[in-house]
Amino acid sequence: MKTLKILSVVSLSLTAFVAKSDPLVEKDGRLEINWSTGKVKFYGTSVGQLPKDGTWRSHEQRAWGEGLAYFEKNLEGIYAKKLGLSESKLVEKPALIKATTSTNTTYFGDSRVKVSLEASLNSLISQTLASTSGKALPKNGSTRVEIRLPASASASAVVSIQDEKGAELLSQADMAETIKNGANLNKWVSNTNDSPSLNVAPAILEATSSKRGVLKVKSSDWKPQFANAIANGQATMILVR
Repeated sequence: MKTLKILSVVSLSLTAFVAKSDPLVEKDGRLEINWSTGKVKFYGTSVGQLPKDGTWRSHEQRAWGEGLAYFEKNLEGIYAKKLGLSESKLVEKPALIKATTSTNTTYFGDSRVKVSLEASLNSLISQTLASTSGKALPKNGSTRVEIRLPASASASAVVSIQDEKGAELLSQADMAETIKNGANLNKWVSNTNDSPSLNVAPAILEATSSKRGVLKVKSSDWKPQFANAIANGQATMILVR
């Protein structure tokens, strides 16, 4: 009986400190950006009669090509509007192909084929940032940080951090350079306003954002190691509903 009581206390303690979070997903036409997993999902289709060789494989390849062409055509919106990157930094098609894999293929009786595709945000962005000229920040000396933002904030792959007076604490150029050098992207999630901390980091930072890719914090809350953490993908961004 004593053992059961002890286990119950441990279970309650864990429940009290771990909050439930939801994936942060944005949809734009066929494109679905999952900021929690770092994946972009989309699809391609092939319609009409089977190719002359009569193989489904050729049809599948056409669907792949149509999906990649759709993604490439819509990259301006994805990068400029969703990721906070300028149009001049759009990814080249070879990099897009390299970052993309198929997750499922559906064959229809009328010869249509639908290929479900998935691209890694990290792979796409690191290749897109080849021309950046910022300063890569070291991972050493950083600490994991949980950044809590209002629900109205928008997720962004590359961010700049400013204090309440507009002074830059972390530049987009430095963060981009760090990602280009192999850093992972930060995870974005959402949770309810009355939930406790997700308990994923020793430091919690309150922030606001009125523009995608720009976060503002109080200078009194800021520590230099936070810049290294955010640039190196060691931050969890939480949109509080």
